[in-house]
Amino acid sequence: MHEELVALGFPGSYRTVCDFIANCKAARDDEQSKGYERLAHPEGCKRQVELDTFC
Repeated sequence: MHEELVALGFPGSYRTVCDFIANCKAARDDEQSKGYERLAHPEGCKRQVELDTFC
């Protein structure tokens, strides 16, 4: 992945990429352990979800 980023002009080191990936994985694992996961949508797309209890 680092090689691909460098080819695209990324100036960071291999270690920088490894640290970023580790932080992303830790955040994802933390969110999943809390019972939710962040949703990401492509720029320009908007999504809205409303959850409610109906009796």
